[in-house]
Amino acid sequence: ELIGDAFDTLRISVGRVLSSEFCRNVETAELMDFGPPIEELPELTYFVYDEPNRCANTYALLEETPVAGTNTALIGQSGFVCPTLSA
Repeated sequence: ELIGDAFDTLRISVGRVLSSEFCRNVETAELMDFGPPIEELPELTYFVYDEPNRCANTYALLEETPVAGTNTALIGQSGFVCPTLSA
């Protein structure tokens, strides 16, 4: 809740909420209460689907331009290390 409250206080607009399919991540996204519906994506679900390409898939999500005047929130879990794609 505190993160969502901080976003409200700072007037940070969220136009899209992307979450791992894991219950704890969806619950976290719900508690943030950003407003838009939560989109559960396999690309953010750690060790379940396409693990060899998870980093590239996540970077592709990060590269998507949000709707003007908004931000996209990505909710996932730790373990995101991509040494081959680091800047």
